[in-house]
Amino acid sequence: MATGKKSKKNVPSSLAFLSHNVVESKKLVDEAHVALGDIAPNFTGGDKNRQPKAPPSLASVVPTIAELIVTYGAVVPMHSVDTMKENLEKVKMLEPIRIAAQALLKKVEDAQYHAGGEAWGSATAFYTVLRRVEGKDGQLAEGLKPLASFFAKRNKKRATSKTAPQPSTPPADHATSVDAPVATPTTHA
Repeated sequence: MATGKKSKKNVPSSLAFLSHNVVESKKLVDEAHVALGDIAPNFTGGDKNRQPKAPPSLASVVPTIAELIVTYGAVVPMHSVDTMKENLEKVKMLEPIRIAAQALLKKVEDAQYHAGGEAWGSATAFYTVLRRVEGKDGQLAEGLKPLASFFAKRNKKRATSKTAPQPSTPPADHATSVDAPVATPTTHA
């Protein structure tokens, strides 16, 4: 069967489960986008820089300003007290979504970070093993050539950071004691 697609038999069950969850989660995120509709413009970097930035105390300041404007009958061209209060309500209404979206984003980023770290740990271990046996196989040596400069750059960066000068005396805020206990290995019977 040469369809070009992997059969489900070749995909580990944990990846198949995750793949299903990712597809379903993406659908839910897309549905949330549709449900929210066009509630704000899509800012470019320049647009966002021109937009006034609300302070964290916005929720306590706006009602006071609104009350004073109404009390004293002040008028500011191109600004409306009702619109200002509606925008504050929009901020309040969107807060639970922002918090939930941040939590979702953190979960996704943490999962990617963990999976990437695990993949990288395996890749470096495999690379080390392959380098040790490459001299016995010319084809393997050729296959490793494109990776050699990448790992050489990484090793050079690591070596440079390890050879940075160390302070000769401990910082003043760290107390040292000659009588400090020394950790000793223990064996379990």
